[in-house]
Amino acid sequence: SILKLAPEHIEMVERARKVGVPAKFAGSGGAIVGLCPDDATFQKLKVEMATIHCEVIRPQVIA
Repeated sequence: SILKLAPEHIEMVERARKVGVPAKFAGSGGAIVGLCPDDATFQKLKVEMATIHCEVIRPQVIA
């Protein structure tokens, strides 16, 4: 409620949620954070986000 969100930033969250990824804004805009439950969902997310020219990255877990 402090400022109006850009429609393209809202769209990123909506598209992530559309494929089953809980997502929210990461900060001031231009990035979101989501949790992919498995590799198949991650691949769906990459395809969905590519349609709006967004890059999806997944950090490597080091055990």
